[in-house]
Amino acid sequence: MHVVDGEDRGMEQFIERVKIQRHPIAVERLETRFEDFTGEFQYFVLKRGDSNEELSECLDFAGSSLVLFFWAKNPSRSGGK
Repeated sequence: MHVVDGEDRGMEQFIERVKIQRHPIAVERLETRFEDFTGEFQYFVLKRGDSNEELSECLDFAGSSLVLFFWAKNPSRSGGK
């Protein structure tokens, strides 16, 4: 569970931006519950998975990005032959 504190308009924008569907991220489900704004939190911290999982995801993304870049620069070679 993640707690986010802010004014209504900011929360709506935040929720829409979190619904990422861009490789390597695919948010499958997002549950929200609204309560009164308290102003309790001044900043946020990203919590990441273990280092092996994070490194694997980064390498997968880098590899996919390189392939797409290569195909964009060399369309005649995108068939793999």
